[in-house]
Amino acid sequence: MFQINYAIYTYLGKKITSMSTKMSFSHQSAFVKTNLLKKNKFNTRYKIAADFDLFQKLLKKKKIFYHINFLVAKVISGGISDTKRFTCLFEYFQIFLSNKKLINIFFLIFDILYLILRSVFKKILSEKLYNKLLLLKYNFKN
Repeated sequence: MFQINYAIYTYLGKKITSMSTKMSFSHQSAFVKTNLLKKNKFNTRYKIAADFDLFQKLLKKKKIFYHINFLVAKVISGGISDTKRFTCLFEYFQIFLSNKKLINIFFLIFDILYLILRSVFKKILSEKLYNKLLLLKYNFKN
């Protein structure tokens, strides 16, 4: 569940795959076995995307991820990965580069272009109109 200024909307994460170019779910909603975390440490080189890096490593090791269609965590937009989006995407780029995942880099470039266009529109549009578009995007009903 996220909050956009005055609107709250629910987002049920998607299943993460080796082709994912960004976090498919909120890391607060992930349950990871303790023994896996002890054996697979977070790479603190990544200040924002360490969780994404860990999940990519676990996927590479053929660990099983379960997707449940159930609300687990409530979060508010404006966190570090939200406010430092370009830094976050650059860390994703580094993760893909270190894992030689060139196809993911290709799709990540589209995500970056989308973010640039969205930033331009956000600056051009009034805040009220931008928020209305977000409400439409997430099918929020007033």
